[in-house]
Amino acid sequence: MTCIIGCVDKNYIYMAGDSCGSNGHYYSIRKDEKVFKKQDMLFGYTTSFRMGHLLHWKFKVPKHQADMSTDEYMNTVFIDEIIKCFTDNGYVEKTNEVKKGGQFLVGYKGRIFNIDSDFQVGEESESVSACGCGSISALAAYKRGALENRHSVEYNLKKALLIASSMIEGVQPPFKVLRIKIK
Repeated sequence: MTCIIGCVDKNYIYMAGDSCGSNGHYYSIRKDEKVFKKQDMLFGYTTSFRMGHLLHWKFKVPKHQADMSTDEYMNTVFIDEIIKCFTDNGYVEKTNEVKKGGQFLVGYKGRIFNIDSDFQVGEESESVSACGCGSISALAAYKRGALENRHSVEYNLKKALLIASSMIEGVQPPFKVLRIKIK
């Protein structure tokens, strides 16, 4: 299910997502949005609508202390609160003492972080990242459109999602694009 794609361009972080809910056999177009703003962050999720609802409605973004680097914050304080929120609300799967959640993107401080199901905090070397079943198609399409540089970032993100949806059943319009100013 899903395609979420995020990028950083000049003074903004952008994140875009589709509206498909799918179990691999059937899909429906959902009203609940997979990309949203929360304080000075953008979130975009795949894996589970339950996980997305926890991120959107229950997760409290922890304070980022001024003396802490963004990397340290994301890999400790931030991810610890994610794990706590998921655990407290029955979303964590535990096998052999290893906790698993789901996959989502976070746009913060001019960067795009890819949170994986094992709670690792990843970041691509380029200023674009994607997750979900349409991620490879969307990244290829976005990079091609961005290279042409004839259109806006929003246009290129929507076009990338449209191309992914033409190949992947689990990616369907309408598409939503959000942006936040980098602070």
